[in-house]
Amino acid sequence: MARANRLSSHLTFLTIDLDGFRAINSRLGNIEGNLVLREFAKLLTNSFRGGDIAFRQGGDEFLVVMPDTSEEDSDFPVRRLHRAVEHWNLNSGKSYQLSFTWGVASYVTGSEVEDVLRAVDRQLYQKKHNLVPVF
Repeated sequence: MARANRLSSHLTFLTIDLDGFRAINSRLGNIEGNLVLREFAKLLTNSFRGGDIAFRQGGDEFLVVMPDTSEEDSDFPVRRLHRAVEHWNLNSGKSYQLSFTWGVASYVTGSEVEDVLRAVDRQLYQKKHNLVPVF
């Protein structure tokens, strides 16, 4: 955020929630649930740039911080992740498929990180509530 303020550059936050994770974890157990999280983390890492910061925020939610990226430009790595998840679903041999819902919000110079995180969470949960098609 300090860099974005100093350089007046873009900084975008993306939150990702795995759809149906609780059902997988409950039905197939914690070991399979942990495998899902690890597999998705690999897909996530391979879909975003090295300078982006991706981490598990908790449960089945991930957060990606994308420096020098506008909300509009964040669509490209989300599409790459979508393709990677589709490929995984076709080749995993699992009885379930992965899917995710995401929200995106840009940091506004001088604002608080909590404000951006609330905005990105609000978008994510609005998509989940409105049953917007997910990748």
